[in-house]
Amino acid sequence: MTSQLVQKLTATSDTWGLTALRVPVGIVFAMVVAILSVHIGNGLFLSNNGYEFGLALLAASVALAISGAGKGSLDRALARRIA
Repeated sequence: MTSQLVQKLTATSDTWGLTALRVPVGIVFAMVVAILSVHIGNGLFLSNNGYEFGLALLAASVALAISGAGKGSLDRALARRIA
């Protein structure tokens, strides 16, 4: 239940570009836990219930955390409004 809530909240926040530097950390944590606790014994490929998809989400979340949300994000709009 907690994992589902984290995934839904982070996906919604990511979609709107809100808290884009902090949200991927939650996704990274959820994917590491999912890979290590559920999928690691099944191998890499998704057809065998492996960790391929979780690894792709992990990589995308790390890339988003490094690059930020971009010009059209709510984070940037709020930062301009405050400053």
